[in-house]
Amino acid sequence: MAKRKPADAVEAAQKAVTYQKSAFAVETLARCYAAADMNEQAAQQYETLLTQANELSDDSHIENFDEPAFRRAIEAHYRLAVLYQKLGRAPDARTHLQKFLSAWTHPDPDVGIYKDAQRLLRDLSISGVPTPAM
Repeated sequence: MAKRKPADAVEAAQKAVTYQKSAFAVETLARCYAAADMNEQAAQQYETLLTQANELSDDSHIENFDEPAFRRAIEAHYRLAVLYQKLGRAPDARTHLQKFLSAWTHPDPDVGIYKDAQRLLRDLSISGVPTPAM
């Protein structure tokens, strides 16, 4: 991806996932798909990542936002919301934005990703379908 060759990055990431389906490899593949504008495939990989994260949290009781795997899973909710918005799946985008935002107990209001998630959630709410209460 650093060489701005998304197709090559997708191919390399697919091989990595075939070799070892770790959360890091799946996340990398999702990011590569997103960079290549393969949004449906990217969304599928983020869903896989979140499924893996849920299984890990059930096994190891990850409850701390400082845990790297938990942080990745929370960020995956944001990335998935952005993809779902691009795919015209506003209800799914709202659900993942709400999960992302609810994970921040004491957010710094100036954090870019947090501000963007708030803006995107407002935009999705204004677009016609009401946002369910959290």
